[in-house]
Amino acid sequence: MNHLKTIWRNPDKTFESVLNGENDLKWTIGFFVINGIVPCALILRSFDLFKLENNTEFYQTLGLVFVVGSILGIGIGLILAAILKVADSEIEWTEIFKVLTWASAPLLIAGIFMTITMGLGRLAFHLGDLSAPSILFQLITGILLFGIFPLYIWSTILINKGLKKIGNQNRSWTVTSLLTSMIPLLLISYLLISILLKN
Repeated sequence: MNHLKTIWRNPDKTFESVLNGENDLKWTIGFFVINGIVPCALILRSFDLFKLENNTEFYQTLGLVFVVGSILGIGIGLILAAILKVADSEIEWTEIFKVLTWASAPLLIAGIFMTITMGLGRLAFHLGDLSAPSILFQLITGILLFGIFPLYIWSTILINKGLKKIGNQNRSWTVTSLLTSMIPLLLISYLLISILLKN
């Protein structure tokens, strides 16, 4: 829990502490799952597949987001780790996973934002598009969705900060780590633009 507090104001110190400590699997799985749930929800919204009409479809969609998002998040984490391992075989798997885990900490807030937007979207749907509360909810939703973007930028920055603590700093490693950490950011950027343009 201390790492969750310090990663915001002193990420270098946090990564030093994390890399010197034991790997906590529950944090890795938890953050990887969140890292998949947010883009999964955005994918459904960008293709108008997020069902808001009734309770059954709404909760089925939430279940789909959680299940598919969990698989997606863990898959993304494993793929990113594998790419980084190939780029430098001397780096330990545990070190890579520690960095990817705690660099994903800002995505906890992204997950909260996404949860709020899903609830507001459901309320706005039932109130009607032209009612004053509905317009307000849609405005708040747009602001929160836009707020997800800087959180993914911060996560990308944290990944690179963490990787500098374990990488050998050669050019191929630096370029690979940068490109690898930008993969989720580019995906989120595309999905957010798709949603905001529709709104």
